[in-house]
Amino acid sequence: MTSILNIRYHQKKELQSTLLLFANKSEEDILWRDKLEQVCRLSPQFGVVHILSSPSSSWKGVTGKISLSLLATHLPQPSDDTRICVSGPLLFSRTMWEYLMQLKFPSEAVYCFD
Repeated sequence: MTSILNIRYHQKKELQSTLLLFANKSEEDILWRDKLEQVCRLSPQFGVVHILSSPSSSWKGVTGKISLSLLATHLPQPSDDTRICVSGPLLFSRTMWEYLMQLKFPSEAVYCFD
């Protein structure tokens, strides 16, 4: 994820739209939150959707665990220009792969990282 943020921050005009779906348990677990918000402010092509599975009562963002319906709601439609990068534990990556295949993303457009 740090490579993606670094590229987006320093070369924002050369890249196309980037959307980060960032899943965490709580607000306190969101790494680099200030940096992510700064990149969003500086680059209109970059967006972040925080998804919390155990948010505080004051959280106003997306809640729940990553699911097929949540991905269908927040991801763009599959297209020749769309690339999906997945990073997380092995079980998470496998589950994401299955969901993305169900959503008809071509396998060559999906990249999983440990």
